[in-house]
Amino acid sequence: MVRKGVDGLKFVGIDAGGTKTLAAMCNEKGEVLAVGRGGPGNHLAVGIDRMLESIHNALKDASIAEEEFDVAVLGLAGLGFSKEASHKLEKEVRKVLRAKKLEVFNDCLIALKGAIGRRKRGMIAVAGTGSMVIGTNENSEIFKVGGWGHLLGDEGSAYKLSFDAIRSVMKYWENRGEKSKLAEEVSEFFGVNSVGDVIRLFYIDSPTKERIALFAPRFIKAAEEGDRVALKILNANISELTEGVKALSSRIGSKYISYSGGMFSAPFYKDTFKSILKEHGFELKEKVLSPVGGALLIALEVTFESVDEKVIKNLKGAL
Repeated sequence: MVRKGVDGLKFVGIDAGGTKTLAAMCNEKGEVLAVGRGGPGNHLAVGIDRMLESIHNALKDASIAEEEFDVAVLGLAGLGFSKEASHKLEKEVRKVLRAKKLEVFNDCLIALKGAIGRRKRGMIAVAGTGSMVIGTNENSEIFKVGGWGHLLGDEGSAYKLSFDAIRSVMKYWENRGEKSKLAEEVSEFFGVNSVGDVIRLFYIDSPTKERIALFAPRFIKAAEEGDRVALKILNANISELTEGVKALSSRIGSKYISYSGGMFSAPFYKDTFKSILKEHGFELKEKVLSPVGGALLIALEVTFESVDEKVIKNLKGAL
């Protein structure tokens, strides 16, 4: 690693996601010195004040709330990809974080950096509540496919799988769909027993997309147990997500693909994704670092001309 400045530098990476906020501090060797956790950090869901509280609590939990950092890198859920959006939230974040240099990104970008590590080109499939494929080329340009939101897309996401499951059950109740285990699961989880109940659920109760997405573990369990309807829905969604991988691959000139997001914590989902990717000539790679590790790696690369593999190993060993 070639130094640009002085010794004893302090770097902080923060991953402010929809359900939790993680903060980690490291030195110039990539040795992780502190890790802390806070609450949800998506300002669109919880508001800016709650987001700032979650960031502060994560820093406080790590006993670094009073530190002044040389470089801080934040990945914020709900943030757009424009510089204007980043600059606006940067001013807010400075209320709870002291740093000589502060970089604010969409949380998918720190996930991408963490997943591909020191590579110049590569991409990740993101599948959590929502979904997208995002990647970078040799010139550090960022490209994405999908990420349209739950109303227009998000194939392969927890929301879309749950939504498609509900629709399949509605069709079964109208005698135009196949019977499956999903009927029992949907009825029990959402407290619905008819098409009318579902219509009232969506158009009167107006559940959040996060509430709908919580059904995903039951959906995956049904698919894993061999339910034909669940498997059909899962394969169709992952095939669509794979189309995004193929499109982005040709754009960035790389077939390197990794992953991020809660859906991949389900082994059956991950294995299905691997299998469909393989049919199209792609091999799913394990992540080099976690998203918060990606934030720290960005902070280090901002400061040093190069970051060697030993630094990556230090980060990986602690995060």
